[in-house]
Amino acid sequence: MHHLNYAEFHITHVCNLNCKNCNRFNNYAFAGHQKWADYADIYAQWADILSINHIGILGGEPTLNPSFIDWIIGVADLWPNSTIAITTNGTQLNKWPDLYKILNRYNGRISIE
Repeated sequence: MHHLNYAEFHITHVCNLNCKNCNRFNNYAFAGHQKWADYADIYAQWADILSINHIGILGGEPTLNPSFIDWIIGVADLWPNSTIAITTNGTQLNKWPDLYKILNRYNGRISIE
């Protein structure tokens, strides 16, 4: 088993804002999402050989990914000992009415930043 202290999963390049100081360069109108179903098997293979203390889920704006909830559940289930931080601008949280219920399922392991 290999170990990382921190890993980031960039799940989208799409963003609803156009910030001049974007450190992900999403203000250049890059497009595209990484859907969980397309990568779940690959991440499952990594979970068998890699432990991670802290995981960041980000983008672009991760809440714009149509499989945003699948990413949260998938990553949290594959790495049950990791803390997970979702980096968001917060403007789209209302589009995910079950988000807080899902976060509560993981007893504080997942935070929104």
